[in-house]
Amino acid sequence: LPLPKLESAYDQCIKGMRCMYQKCKLVHADLSEFNMLWHDDKLYFIDVSQAVEPTHPASTEFLLRDCRNVCEFFSRSGLAGVFTAHQLFTYVTGIEVTSNCDEEFLRQVASYQSKEQLMLSKEEPQSYPFDYFFELTQPEDDSSTSSSDDN
Repeated sequence: LPLPKLESAYDQCIKGMRCMYQKCKLVHADLSEFNMLWHDDKLYFIDVSQAVEPTHPASTEFLLRDCRNVCEFFSRSGLAGVFTAHQLFTYVTGIEVTSNCDEEFLRQVASYQSKEQLMLSKEEPQSYPFDYFFELTQPEDDSSTSSSDDN
């Protein structure tokens, strides 16, 4: 891609990853240049069937790998100003981590997530967009109009 389109693709990619994580509650878990399509100046993620929720035991490792793949691809392509994998992880999740070592980085993320889980368990259950739209597709319970008279 020419540089202006590459910049747009990178911007759409990192915003898409953030949206998947924060709004859809999903981690792609196999994101790389091979699972991105560019069509009509828009970036699309494909092969999302293996996506996992952030509560999956390996979600942080998957997300860090996705971040690394994305950053390495756009850097290799000649784009300047690409986040590091850890910076992109922070941008996507909103979790501030201070370590540059992957092991320590993931340990800090796990600690943060444990504290978050304790706080969330005291709140109302969170609804997910999928649940909402799934409920819309279900037939209404029409028991009030059905006849209970079998005579």
